[in-house]
Amino acid sequence: MPSEAYYYCVDAAAQEDGAYRWVIYGYYDERGRPGLHINGTERYPSVSVACKEGAKWATENLRDAKAYTLR
Repeated sequence: MPSEAYYYCVDAAAQEDGAYRWVIYGYYDERGRPGLHINGTERYPSVSVACKEGAKWATENLRDAKAYTLR
């Protein structure tokens, strides 16, 4: 899958049942022009686990993009 983002970040979204899922935001350029917005479907027990799994997905699927973090 070719990268559709120049930069991406991974965050976690709280669910009503107390679980978390990862969210990936992609940006097309260094100025932060919005691109991707991908929601994970798996539920995780904590923010750190959700972000770790989201980063793993992004590393495998957005190979040309550079990572940065919000947290």
